[in-house]
Formats: sequence, C-alpha cells, structure tokens
Amino acid sequence: PLHEQSSADVRALLELNVVGVHAVSSAVLRHCMLPAKRGRIINISSRAHLGNPGQTNYSAAKAGLIGFTRALADRPPAARACVAFSPSSKLTN
Repeated sequence: PLHEQSSADVRALLELNVVGVHAVSSAVLRHCMLPAKRGRIINISSRAHLGNPGQTNYSAAKAGLIGFTRALADRPPAARACVAFSPSSKLTN
C-alpha cells in the first residue's frame, strides 16, 4: 500500500526502470545504432503500467518506461526501431 512505501522505494524503481533504461538506450544509440545505421531497442515492461492495485511505485515506474519508449520511438534516429514488450501472466488461447 502507498502509505507503506518510502521515497527511497520510489527512487529505486524509477532509477532502474527509467534512468537505467535512458542510460542504456542512449549508449546503444550513440555507440551501436548510429554508426551501424541500424539496430533495435527492445524494452521489457509489464502490464502494471495500467495500474496494479497496491503497487503504485511499480506501476508508476512501468508507466514511465512505456512513456520513455513511446517518445523515443517517435523520433529519429530510433523511429520504428524501439518497442516495449509487456508480458502478462494471463493465459490466452
């Protein structure tokens, strides 16, 4: 629950899911994709970006990751080369 989550918990999840993804994506673009003029960035998210009850920190971090990925994929040089995959634990037919 929100009242049991510390600011440190929020920072840790945002560091991992937003700041860390920014650092890796930036390095991949600069050192791999731009020189090679090709490549892909695939981020792993979760359906929690839609809001999981009781998981405000995690949901916010995953929403940040989705927003980052969408913004990156919308502009060159990563246009159409950046996606986020959000697996679900629900079985489908």
